[in-house]
Amino acid sequence: EIEYKNHPSIELDEMNQIISLDLNSSNLSGQLGSCLGITKNLKELDLSSNQISGPIPKEICFLVQLENCNLSYNSLSGSIPIEVGRLIKIK
Repeated sequence: EIEYKNHPSIELDEMNQIISLDLNSSNLSGQLGSCLGITKNLKELDLSSNQISGPIPKEICFLVQLENCNLSYNSLSGSIPIEVGRLIKIK
């Protein structure tokens, strides 16, 4: 489970659902969990410049509205899940 020490930047839509999550340089550590896929309306995800390790979970494919995703400058391992190909809106 990821722990963060700085305040996240979160943008909500009119129904109070998360559409943007920016935790860039937030001193995060740990692994991405399968719960990542529960924010189905998420359009932007920035977890760059942290100490996140382990593989990218295949549940990322549940983020069907995802347009921008930045996971750079972490310690991720393994290959990118083939399920990412289902994210047709990603730029």
